[in-house]
Amino acid sequence: MRLFVELKAVSSTNAWLKEKTPPVLCESVRAVAQIAGQGRRGRTWFSGEPDENLAFSMVVPYEQKHPTLVPLRAALALHRALKDYLPLQIKWPNDLVRSGRKLGGVLCESHPTLQNAAIVGVGLNVHARIFPAEIKETATSLYLQGVKKLRVRRLWLALSRALKREFEITRTELDIDFIREYNHAHVRYTRRTEIQDAPLEFDTLLADGQVQFKTYTGFLKLNQPM
Repeated sequence: MRLFVELKAVSSTNAWLKEKTPPVLCESVRAVAQIAGQGRRGRTWFSGEPDENLAFSMVVPYEQKHPTLVPLRAALALHRALKDYLPLQIKWPNDLVRSGRKLGGVLCESHPTLQNAAIVGVGLNVHARIFPAEIKETATSLYLQGVKKLRVRRLWLALSRALKREFEITRTELDIDFIREYNHAHVRYTRRTEIQDAPLEFDTLLADGQVQFKTYTGFLKLNQPM
């Protein structure tokens, strides 16, 4: 059974895994060229030219009552692996940022047929130097941050193994060490447009996967859906 599948071209690696029969836990599929990458909240994801950036998805198990932990666990697993290349931060719940610009993102979706399993889709800007006008002021890549001699395929294997290690652990809640590590990696400020464009100051990740923010009037807890 192959746990690493490399496709020459596909619309979306998340979509490909949704349609595969039978599904396989911890299978990771990479697209050399991703034509219609998906982002959160129905947005599109810029994938760049073939083999320029990394686009892959993996089927991971999760505990039935805690699907909201999946994006946080995925983000921290990727953060751990990418720290070997450069310092970076997490913007809640699962954006990877460097110097205030977005380096990568994660799209987590429930698997349509496999119980208690999610598809974790990862997009990471590796060699891109030019971005579309709508994101050129907010995006960056490993290349633009000084990491220039890097094989995309090798990075895919390393990040896939990091995700597999994390999701082999049973987590019914987040332990103190996980929370401390996530808090340390997190960007201290973010904005959530669904809260009337109010600026929120990240306070702490909670054991149930919710996040506590400071507001003008006190504290606010938010629960990030998968």
